[in-house]
Parts: sequence; C-alpha cells; structure tokens
Amino acid sequence: MRWVTAFSTMLVVIAACGALVAADDQLPAETPARVPGEILIKVTPEARTAIERARAAGQLPHTGVASFDAVLTRLGATAIEPLFPQFDPKRIAQKFPKRAARAPEDAAIPELSRLYKVVVSLDTDIPAAAAELGQDPHVEYAEPNSVVSIELPEINAEP
Repeated sequence: MRWVTAFSTMLVVIAACGALVAADDQLPAETPARVPGEILIKVTPEARTAIERARAAGQLPHTGVASFDAVLTRLGATAIEPLFPQFDPKRIAQKFPKRAARAPEDAAIPELSRLYKVVVSLDTDIPAAAAELGQDPHVEYAEPNSVVSIELPEINAEP
C-alpha cells in the first residue's frame, strides 16, 4: 500500500512539472536589447570589393552597387564600418604559429572580412531596416546589433 501512495505522489509531481514546462513555453520571448541605430550585415564578395573601393575613395556610404545604395539611401545610412578591420588570417597564423600548426589541413577560416556595421539614424525602425537590407541580393544576412550579456554567479571571496 505504501508503494501505491509513493507512486501516486510521484505521478502528481511529474504532472505538475510538465504543466510548469508547458506554461513556460507559452511565455512571450524577451526582446533582446539592441544598439540604437546599428545593423550588422554580411555582404557578398562583390559587395565587399565595392565597399572597400568606396572606403578608399572616401565615398561611403555610397558603394557604387545600385540596389545596395538604394536601400542605404532609403534607410538614411550614415556609415558602413567593418566589424573586423584588422582581420588577416595569414597575419594571425604568423602571430600564433603553434596554434596554426595544430589546425587541421581542411579547417575553414571564417570569412570575417565581409561583416559590416551599417549606421542609421536613431529613430529608424531597426528590425524593419534589417529586414529590408536582408532582401538586397548583395546582402547575405542582416540583423539588428543586439546586446548580449551573461550572468555569472557571485563569487564569495570569504572562506
């Protein structure tokens, strides 16, 4: 008889936990904090070439790519900045030769040179602007520049 009571109690606890998990799934997702006026994009190799050519000539945010420039103009973009301006895989391999030697021969080096930050006015609807930029054929993806944070447990220095 005791095992029936224990088993019944366990079933009630499992059902309650399942109800809590189901209720938690129905809560609205928290909107991440965003950096106002910033959109992160990854462009095609052709667009990267045009952006860097325009940067060297001091013509940004106009790149010479008609569809891309049209979207930037509609959004009122004021700047296009590389996210990793100093990224050079060869220089990194020279700086860290032991790490480079451990890498597998077929290891893919991430293409960070095509990632840019587009700066627009602070009153721009950033999610809508990112969606519009993402529709351009010269943009592989576009997303709001979200603020990511982590919570670390408090460390008590006292013994």
